[in-house]
Amino acid sequence: MINKLAAAILVFMFVKLWGFEAPSSLGLELPILQEAISAPEDIGGRVISERKDFADMSASTYTGASSSCRTSSIFGIHGPSINEGPINPGNKPPGIDTLKDIHESGAGWVRLDRVFIWDAIERTKGQYRWQRADYIINEANINNLCALVVVMAFNKNDGTKKHIPQNMAWFLEFLQKAVERYKNAVLYWQIENEIDKPIYWRDNPANYAKLLKEAYRVIKQANPDAKVVLGAMSSPKGIAYHSQVIEQLAGGKYFDIFDLHWFSDSSSNGYRTHAQDKAELDSTLALIKKTLTQSGYDQVPVWIGETGDYSGRPNNPSRSFEEHSEEAQATALVKMYLYSLAHGVKKLFWVSLSEWHGFAGATGGYFDRLGLIYNPLNDGRSDKKLSYYVYRKMTELFEKTDMEKTEIFQESADMYIYKFIVNGKPLWVAWNDDGQSRDVVIPASASVSVIRAIPVRNENNDIEFKAETFVSKQDGLHIILNRTPVFIPSE
Repeated sequence: MINKLAAAILVFMFVKLWGFEAPSSLGLELPILQEAISAPEDIGGRVISERKDFADMSASTYTGASSSCRTSSIFGIHGPSINEGPINPGNKPPGIDTLKDIHESGAGWVRLDRVFIWDAIERTKGQYRWQRADYIINEANINNLCALVVVMAFNKNDGTKKHIPQNMAWFLEFLQKAVERYKNAVLYWQIENEIDKPIYWRDNPANYAKLLKEAYRVIKQANPDAKVVLGAMSSPKGIAYHSQVIEQLAGGKYFDIFDLHWFSDSSSNGYRTHAQDKAELDSTLALIKKTLTQSGYDQVPVWIGETGDYSGRPNNPSRSFEEHSEEAQATALVKMYLYSLAHGVKKLFWVSLSEWHGFAGATGGYFDRLGLIYNPLNDGRSDKKLSYYVYRKMTELFEKTDMEKTEIFQESADMYIYKFIVNGKPLWVAWNDDGQSRDVVIPASASVSVIRAIPVRNENNDIEFKAETFVSKQDGLHIILNRTPVFIPSE
């Protein structure tokens, strides 16, 4: 019953954010939602479950793998609907991703927002249920995935409902045990998810800052090598809340990474424009950097912990979305990643590998359309989208990028040309956003292969990235650009 109530209210809460239509007969008070989503079964619109077949729920020693992941990777996946215990690979439930699936996509990171929930692990003081976390973290490490874990500091028996814990010492004891338990397996800890969004956090900036200061101290004591991530900024408007938090943290060091969440607008050039606030990404990043610098956090990198664009047409009656083909989603993925990286973002996490189903109770809505693999519960399909192959291709091409040497060659007249350095050699990326085909000269020398970033399916339905060899002229490489990005690696 609680889950049904939570799902209904979540629909209502997302109306203004994403255009979900609320049922007209809700008749439910907000405290019901608070009670419902304070339990581990329903977090932010996505249902999780507690496995009943784990043995010895009080086990105190983590014996899984130590992390040997690629922390330098710039590619991550957020919020996969991962299995919580061994499954038969030949009979995998629809919409479920294994950690091996994520590894095979080329991703080096996974962001886990539903694993380290205080209430789910230690609802009763001193009684720990680590098995679900043990299994997931172990699988991540076996598959060489770095884990960014989100710690949610609410607990029904503490009376905490999206606010600072009433019994701070109890929460900090839990946090200390978690960090110590996974000391060799998890190095990146985020305190709360989107702190400017009431569905996740409802307390004031001063109390979040107080929580973060205490959490930072405990995490660093338990593992000096660990990194602490500030609770995420859900949209450009969140800078008002985050500015107040960061002001409270001035004069010290209480976080190591800033997390921005960015979802594309539905227009053809929407990767630069936020879907909700309509703000531009470059100006938002500049404002974040200014805010960080003013309080002494100028060296803190910015990650995008959630990003995405959809395929199909989201089923949101109260908000109109343009139809996006698979090609359009794949194009947005390339531009979102490379535009962000060129503007100083260090890592991005795509939402998600397989499509979600029934997010916030709205089947086929915006968040159900973002995945790189179809979910058969949505449309009966389970095949990989073009965006999946593009994502994997990019991990192959850009995995060893020296981000400090990235150059913006042109960002004017709708022409976007960037120079990345990969393994010491230039890798050019270019596209034209004005919808017309235009000639451009890139200072590349000798013979190069120009790869169309969006693949095609050939007559055998195999995926093929088209490439054409060009010979540079005296003044450089002459190519014609349109909306489809091209990769130009050095020979």
